[in-house]
Amino acid sequence: MYFGVGRGLGGLCGGFAVDAAGARTSFRAFAAAALGAAGAYAAAHAAGVACARKVRRGSGRSSAAAAEGVEV
Repeated sequence: MYFGVGRGLGGLCGGFAVDAAGARTSFRAFAAAALGAAGAYAAAHAAGVACARKVRRGSGRSSAAAAEGVEV
């Protein structure tokens, strides 16, 4: 069901965008939005990988204690 809803809403929103702004402008806007989403995903992934590496190294302190410089 969810795939059908996504396809239907995507086609509806895309159709309205093409009707309002034209095909070329809509394509460029959607491409910019996709590039922004990809950048946000890459940044979140990099932050998660960095955090996982810290945890694997076993610093032995929680993030709040590390910020205050307190040994746990």
